[in-house]
Amino acid sequence: MKIRRHIAVMMYQQLGSMALGHLESETLEAVIDNFNAFRKVAEDFDTLKEELHKRLYVNVAEEKKTTFFNLVAKYEAEMDMEKREAMWEMMQRNFADLLPIYEKHLSVIVSLANKEVDIELTEVDEDEFIKGVVKGAKDAPVLEIRAAFAPMFKKAEKKNDDFSELDELLK
Repeated sequence: MKIRRHIAVMMYQQLGSMALGHLESETLEAVIDNFNAFRKVAEDFDTLKEELHKRLYVNVAEEKKTTFFNLVAKYEAEMDMEKREAMWEMMQRNFADLLPIYEKHLSVIVSLANKEVDIELTEVDEDEFIKGVVKGAKDAPVLEIRAAFAPMFKKAEKKNDDFSELDELLK
C-alpha cells in the first residue's frame, strides 16, 4: 500500500505510546506487524534527515551550528509575535549565511515527509482494534482513533446508498 511517509511515522509514534494489551491476539499480532512496518519507515526517515543535515551543514563550524539551532528552537517555541520578530531579525543579522541553508533544509524535509512510500500492512478489523484501545484507555477518542489508523483497517464493503427517502421528499 502507498502511504505518505509522515502518516506512517505518525502512526508508528501513536502505536508506540498506546496500551495495546487489551487487543485480541489476532488483532494484536497484526497491529505489531504494522508497528514494525511503520518503525522501518520512521527509521529510514531519521536516516535521511541525518544525511541531509550532514550534507547541508558540512562547511559550518559545530559551535555555530549548535548556537544557530538553539536559537531556531527558541524562535519556533516563542508565541509572542514581537519577540519572534526580534529573534528573526537577530538571526538574519548574525546567521545570514545559514538561513538559506536552513530554508532548503526545511523544504527538503517537507518533500521527504510528503513522499508516498510503499508499505506492507496487515489489515485489521476496525471495530476490534477500537474496542481494544478503548478498553486500555477509557477516555480514548474513538473518532480520532478511527481517523488516525484508517490506512490499516479492512475496507468495508461498499453498499449501494438508498436515496428513496430523498427522492420521495423531492417530488
